[in-house]
Amino acid sequence: MLSPELNIRKAAREDLDFLLNLAAGEGWNPGYHDADAYWAADPDGFLIVEKADKTIGGGSVVAYDARIGFMGLFIIIPEARGHGAGGELWHYRRDLLKSRLGPEGSIGLDGVEHMQHFYAAGGFVFQHSTTRFVGPIKAVAPEDSDCLVPLESVPFEEIAAFDLQHFGVPREAFLKKWFNAEGTKAFAAFDDSGKIRGLGSIRPGRKDGYRIGPLFANDAQSAENLLFALTQHTGDSNVYMDVPHINPDGMALVQRYNLQKVFTCGRMILGPPPALPWQQIYSVASFELG
Repeated sequence: MLSPELNIRKAAREDLDFLLNLAAGEGWNPGYHDADAYWAADPDGFLIVEKADKTIGGGSVVAYDARIGFMGLFIIIPEARGHGAGGELWHYRRDLLKSRLGPEGSIGLDGVEHMQHFYAAGGFVFQHSTTRFVGPIKAVAPEDSDCLVPLESVPFEEIAAFDLQHFGVPREAFLKKWFNAEGTKAFAAFDDSGKIRGLGSIRPGRKDGYRIGPLFANDAQSAENLLFALTQHTGDSNVYMDVPHINPDGMALVQRYNLQKVFTCGRMILGPPPALPWQQIYSVASFELG
């Protein structure tokens, strides 16, 4: 039961902009056009909480299909924190998203370290840590750059199939907006047989620098080749990557370029954990939507 002074409703498109503006103010550094891709992923996947007819926060309850959902973008305005609204919103979101999935569906989230005990009490099980790293990148030119192709030259069916291998469920509507957003650059790496062995994108951050994600690659050399392609225009600007600790090559990559830790989240799952090739995931697309 919600407290009588609270109202939770489905977000409109402009509400999503409000939430991302709050996130930018907190230093989360979303991309300028992230909202368009988030909305495309699931227009029913965002909630707003109100108190005394004032919007005080919200969060995502995105259902990719009956198997996988994701909770993120959980934020309350500073003056409304500490009075229970966040806890009520979080439990409401969890229960609503469970109802949107099938009986064997799983819900994921990326929780900051100091909140993980709260999420665990709500049934989520810790899987692994992911750290945001930042710094300028002067990537080494690959010996063979002919295998790197701008993503707009690659058939979308091949892009979607490779993403599916690394995300676990289809998200075509999200990908079309994500990779084609203004200011975003994306590349694919191919092997000698013409099959994709990696893909990645980079976009400007609202607060600072650039955000890399997703960055998927079948091997460490392909990941570094893509990193070179993605950062040719970044100069001395900061570049952010969200790297799962479970990928040792990804952790070695950011250490090699001397990127510095910003903060760490924990990937937590309610339900059966999806089987994903984490050793091929060098940077996740978004802590807000997975």
